[in-house]
This record gives sequence, structure tokens and C-alpha cells, in this order.
Amino acid sequence: MKAISLPFSFSSSGGISYSEDPQKIWQDRVVLVVMTIFGERVMRPSFGSDAKYGSFENVDDAIVMTKQTVASAFFTWLQELNFVDLTGSIEPSDQSLVLLVSYKVGTGDQIYTTKVKTSVFSRAGELILEVSNG
Repeated sequence: MKAISLPFSFSSSGGISYSEDPQKIWQDRVVLVVMTIFGERVMRPSFGSDAKYGSFENVDDAIVMTKQTVASAFFTWLQELNFVDLTGSIEPSDQSLVLLVSYKVGTGDQIYTTKVKTSVFSRAGELILEVSNG
């Protein structure tokens, strides 16, 4: 398995950087699907989830809403993975919503977890804090 490294970068030879680590590739794909808002990709408007909109709700409502939309996104866009669970909390240092997305690859028994930190928005939709997933 080989995929373009995310975040996108160039190798020391000037070519595109690739990753051959399957766990890193799946983590990148999970983050892409979870953090892409419906309609954000012009040529594929149904790609992604509504997970970012959970940032506008209280923690309990955000987790329930986000769990439903992420499970649906896995079913549609990450069919090679089996969604297991999603838990979430508020990061005390910056008040960002932290999601822990658990999944299995194929029919395997090992459960992988990817941490996704969202940006924090005001009720008016203004970006208050942008959090990188690195």
C-alpha cells in the first residue's frame, strides 16, 4: 500500500512524498473523511461528514451527532474499515473538541484509534481557534 503523504509535502529529491505505512495511510483517510464538510469538495459534494458542526453544540450532543455522521461516512467512504466507536471530550487547554475514532481494518481484530481535534467556532460561525491535526 502506497499513498501520498499527508500533509502534502515534497521529498528531499523534489518529488511528492509518499507513505507506505498502512496505519498512517488509514489515519490520514479517517481524518480527511471526518473533517471534510459535505459540499466542500466541488466534484464530490457528498464526500465527508458533518462532524465539524458538532463544535457548535454542548459536548454530549456533539458526540451523539458526530458519532452518527462519522458512522455513516465510514459506511459510504471507508468501506475497507469497520467503524467501532467514537468518543469525545473538550481539551481543557484550548477548548477544542477532541474526537477519538476507533475502527478495525477489514476483518482483523485489532482496533485502531485516530485522534481528531476540531476547530472551535462561535455560534455565528466565526473561527475562534484553528487546531492542526499534526
